[in-house]
Amino acid sequence: MKFILVLFIISCNTKQAEVSKWTDEEKDVTYKECIAYAIDIRKMSVDKSDNYCQCTLDIITTEFESNEDAQIKIGNDKSLRSLFEVCDN
Repeated sequence: MKFILVLFIISCNTKQAEVSKWTDEEKDVTYKECIAYAIDIRKMSVDKSDNYCQCTLDIITTEFESNEDAQIKIGNDKSLRSLFEVCDN
């Protein structure tokens, strides 16, 4: 049982290290683009858009290697947008 737990922790840390290729600038640009989308298109309040975009940024930086990677993959597979449904709450 301890072996499985250790393996799980190592796997999680390895995955996190692999996807931490996002620069602060990419995160900032992605967040700002999200805020504009949330306010202008989705008609969210400033507070709600901030919460929504923090949530989506957490997901996108975990699931994709970079902003470019996210744009390409989400552009090619619209079903990936469902990853962000949890952020609507």
